Amino acid sequence: MIKKLFIHIILILFTTSVVAEEILMDCKTGKYRYIKQDSETTILYTHKKRDKGKWAGWCPSEVTEDNKAWFVSVKDHDLLITDRKGICMVSEGKFKTTNGKIGIVRSNTSVVDFVKKTYTTEYFWMDEKKKTKNKQKCKIVKK
Repeated sequence: MIKKLFIHIILILFTTSVVAEEILMDCKTGKYRYIKQDSETTILYTHKKRDKGKWAGWCPSEVTEDNKAWFVSVKDHDLLITDRKGICMVSEGKFKTTNGKIGIVRSNTSVVDFVKKTYTTEYFWMDEKKKTKNKQKCKIVKK
């Protein structure tokens, strides 16, 4: 009896459970999913109209099966994910627009913040000289 109790105590103490944190945030034009599991943190994105619920990596560095419908290329990609916040910086990003043309953003900085519940982005669109700035208030979605 004592031996069984001791074995159970040892198993409880040394059994590690996989703990994952997941936050789903709904913004005006898209949804963002923050996933932290073990030592890896990922942010996924889906555009409300274009992607039809299909998730892809936020701030992609290359074309993948998940983003090939809209992503073309990126230059000088830098993605930083800290505790519940992602910062995406690119010098130039190309993507497919809804009318089939290629859209270009330059000097893009985007921040998705799951603590402040905001999405902000600043960039130069195509050949425009004025910087476009966008800030969206978002809501955390319960599962």
